[in-house]
Amino acid sequence: MAETIAQAAETAQVSLEEEPIRGKVAAVLGEERLVLNVGTDHGVTRKMVFRITGTRVIRDPDTGDKLGEVEVMKIKVQVGEVRERLSIAHPYEEYSPGDYFLGPTLQFFTSKDIKPAPRSLTGGVQHVEVSVGDLAVSD
Repeated sequence: MAETIAQAAETAQVSLEEEPIRGKVAAVLGEERLVLNVGTDHGVTRKMVFRITGTRVIRDPDTGDKLGEVEVMKIKVQVGEVRERLSIAHPYEEYSPGDYFLGPTLQFFTSKDIKPAPRSLTGGVQHVEVSVGDLAVSD
C-alpha cells in the first residue's frame, strides 16, 4: 500500500510539473519590464520563464480576405519579482541589451548585418510588439 501511495504521489507531481501556467500581459512598466497577471497564487516563482504570444491575422495576398489567425511567439521573459497576484518580468534569452525598448507597448528590434539566421525568414529588421492582453505561458 505504501508503494501505491508513493506511485500516486509521483504521478501527481509529474502532472503538476507538466501543466504550464497561463496568464496575460497586464501592463508595461518603464523601459525594461512588463507585468503578468499571475503570481504566487498561481504557482509562479522568481526566475520562471514565460513565452509571450499573440495572434496574427493572415490575409489572402490576392483578395485581402481574412484566411484565419495563427498564434505567434513574440518573446520570452523571465520573472524578476513575484507577488501573490502578479509578476514583474524582463526580456530573456535571445535578446541582448539594445535590441528592444519599451513605450506604451513593448517593442523589440533586432538587426542582422549579414545573411539571415537559420531561424529568421526576414533577415533585416524584425519588429515584434508585445501588448497588454497578450498570452503568457510558462516554459
